[in-house]
Amino acid sequence: MVSFWEFHKAIYSSITISPYFTMNICGLDVSRNWAIVCILSSFPEQSPTQFFKQLNTEKDWNKIKGSRQINDCMYRLECNKSGIDLLASLNISEIVLEPTGYWYSGFWVHAAEKLGIKLNWISHQELAKSRGHYKFKNKSDLSDALSLALVWFDPSARNEFGEKPFLKHYNHELIDQVRRLFFEREQQDKLKGSLANQIRQRLCLEFPEIAQKDFDYIGVKGINPTLGHLVSKIKHPRIPKTTSGIGVSDYTRLLINDYLVHYQRIFTAELSLTETMQHTEFKPYLTVFNQFGFGIVLKSLLLIHCYPLDRFLLNGVPYRTGKHD
Repeated sequence: MVSFWEFHKAIYSSITISPYFTMNICGLDVSRNWAIVCILSSFPEQSPTQFFKQLNTEKDWNKIKGSRQINDCMYRLECNKSGIDLLASLNISEIVLEPTGYWYSGFWVHAAEKLGIKLNWISHQELAKSRGHYKFKNKSDLSDALSLALVWFDPSARNEFGEKPFLKHYNHELIDQVRRLFFEREQQDKLKGSLANQIRQRLCLEFPEIAQKDFDYIGVKGINPTLGHLVSKIKHPRIPKTTSGIGVSDYTRLLINDYLVHYQRIFTAELSLTETMQHTEFKPYLTVFNQFGFGIVLKSLLLIHCYPLDRFLLNGVPYRTGKHD
């Protein structure tokens, strides 16, 4: 009886590739400070798990710094010039990767674009399915990089039209701009929240009469009236002229100024988000979001998680299971 992987190899061998051109496919798995790349020019003759076990992987490869080769077909690339130089030396035809955090994958996307290497994006769900298909029980950087490279060659990963399972209609640059602005806004909001807590704590001693005022309210002059008054940016007649506390310190005023700066940055980020999301690529998504009355922050959060919608479809249609399927 023919085994699954013998059948798999027979299918792959039927695909004709020009003998004068070798495709070096790079599966790139991104981590915080480095990336693991797996270079393949064909689907392995044995099963992926057997192939993985036979690789002469360097012991404690993740504890030793530096960009270098760690086994027969994998490399550890650090996020610096040496990593980019090593990537450029590998003669890569195409890269397969999944959309990960903007701050981590963005470095390698930028490097690949400068080197003129084509990028193929695969969804998290598709990669998880492929990892299970290749019988990798434990998720790791190395097995993920290998799975990413295998998908490019794997005929069983293609749909009924012979298309590889890569994301279509995926404008990485545009959605990453939304993602970057959203996370910048979130980071500023966290800093603002921390400052608000510090300011309230100090005002309980220094000016308890206003310690519980609403700091998020923005007045007609584009600034919070209470905080603006304390740092002499505006005058607020309702603020008591005297306090039973010890008086507002210079350090508290510095915190208030920082708070107002972060508030302005949040406002600027939301304006930029609104402008970026007006692109025609996002129009169908915004049409639905507007029906629910979502604000700009929730719209951008939903967009970076559901764009492109094709990754939730099976051959272009919603996937359903039922008694008539």
